[in-house]
Amino acid sequence: MSASALRQALENENAAATAPTRLVQGLGNPPGVLVYAPVYLPGAAHGSVEERRRNLQGYAVAVFEVNKMLTGTVETLRKNGIEARLFDRTASNLLPLVPRAPPPD
Repeated sequence: MSASALRQALENENAAATAPTRLVQGLGNPPGVLVYAPVYLPGAAHGSVEERRRNLQGYAVAVFEVNKMLTGTVETLRKNGIEARLFDRTASNLLPLVPRAPPPD
């Protein structure tokens, strides 16, 4: 999963995200995504894929916990009477990425 995002980031010279995964950070291994951005040797050419491969120094990575990112948006929708649920279609068990809120009082 990460290898695909790393390859995509290098080949396209843009940040690339993994599919949703269970994070090792946080309680209960929450769902999240990793975003990788290629970092090249200072001053080195990176206009072509070959130059990017040759001059790649490493990757910067950002970890995003999906629940924390979307909770505010989902809560705003719920306050306006809209029930929103988000699932990872690639997961075999279709665990929700944002937990369902308890019914209103």
